[in-house]
Amino acid sequence: MKPKTYFEKVTNRIGEHIISSNVKEATPTQIQEAVTLHAKGKCPRTIIVDEGGYMYDFRKCAVCGKGLGAI
Repeated sequence: MKPKTYFEKVTNRIGEHIISSNVKEATPTQIQEAVTLHAKGKCPRTIIVDEGGYMYDFRKCAVCGKGLGAI
């Protein structure tokens, strides 16, 4: 079973740390835009996947695979 992909819009950030964001299911258009930007070397890291963990869940970019932290 393929994990659900979500679109994350950051609403508050301090430096590189995300303080708050809005997350909704990603549309095919949003996914395609992120893949296109990644191919140009500028992954926006807005299409995300959450993976379950023991104490915390972990968030990563669904396009490039970079870990984005614990949630």
